[in-house]
Amino acid sequence: YNGLSGKSKDDFGQGSDRFITYMNVYKNTIAAPDGCELVLVEDGEHQNRVEYGDILFTQSSETLEEVGLSSVWLHKASPFLNSFCFGFHFAGKEMINPRFIAYSLRTSYMREKIIREGQGATRYNLSSNRLKPIKLVYPSYQEQSRIASLMSRLETRIEKQQELICTLKKYKRGLHKLVFVTKRKPFWEKLSLHDIASFCGGGTPSKDVSSYWEGEIGWISSSDIQEEWIDDISVTRRITKAAIDNSATKLCPEGTIAIVSRVGVGKVAIMPESLCTSQDFINIISITGNKHYMAYQIAFRMKLEAMKTQGTSIKGVTADTIKAMVLDIPLLDEQKKIADILTAFDSYIKKAVCELDLFLAMKKA
Repeated sequence: YNGLSGKSKDDFGQGSDRFITYMNVYKNTIAAPDGCELVLVEDGEHQNRVEYGDILFTQSSETLEEVGLSSVWLHKASPFLNSFCFGFHFAGKEMINPRFIAYSLRTSYMREKIIREGQGATRYNLSSNRLKPIKLVYPSYQEQSRIASLMSRLETRIEKQQELICTLKKYKRGLHKLVFVTKRKPFWEKLSLHDIASFCGGGTPSKDVSSYWEGEIGWISSSDIQEEWIDDISVTRRITKAAIDNSATKLCPEGTIAIVSRVGVGKVAIMPESLCTSQDFINIISITGNKHYMAYQIAFRMKLEAMKTQGTSIKGVTADTIKAMVLDIPLLDEQKKIADILTAFDSYIKKAVCELDLFLAMKKA
């Protein structure tokens, strides 16, 4: 069956009936009740309603890979369906567990079969008639139910893990604000980075000279630094000494605080080894005080600087702005205590993210 027909934009956002939106089908394996919106449907008007266990498909997409994404309705209410989707209703519900089919239709095996039926050039479309010949693959109803139960529990665990990570990151932002903004600082000094740090820049060796690359010296760009962590650098490329001798890049010692000032502005990390960087970095090769405390505060203040550039033609933060950045400097033992707390919090979030990655891998497997 098709979705709503003969509707104008004035019919939406009012009335007492609800319809399942396109994005609700597009994003969710199991369509969500809160992904429904109001629509005005007059008495006697013929429109198709969605029933429990129905499979819903998107019929139009900008890319072939996203055409025909499916969702299943597993709720008591019988809403309408948006105009850009169509649905299938099972005649014999004793054969098919709808929750099992929901997960089955999102597997790569079934997605490949569905994608092949998409048609178009600049925009891709799919008709219900082209899907009808596709064969569903399923075991006994009992085994379907067991698989569906496992997948459902795994998805619930993934959702809870995502909520945990969001909550932890929220607390982390609050902790940073408490330490670097609202905390009373009667014995803290205020010093600019220019007064307590030494700097060096970076550069990119010519990609056309093969003898500059595949060496033993690590070279990083802004994409090699994670935005969330100051102790996470992925060294994916390495250069030779000749590259350093013939370009603007410089070898920075282990422990250097790498600050992304241009592309990906705001990211900060501490180098785990001696590394070179691209021209998108301003690097602090030495600094007075606890290095982790300083890196955390610089990262906090760089995010504030990055926010100032949003919506402007400015593509980064200048070296002069970074050097003039004023930091709050407590006594050395207090710097260490603050750094230890923030590092422990980061470790806890990292562990939660690793667990989420494990659950996602289990679901894919």
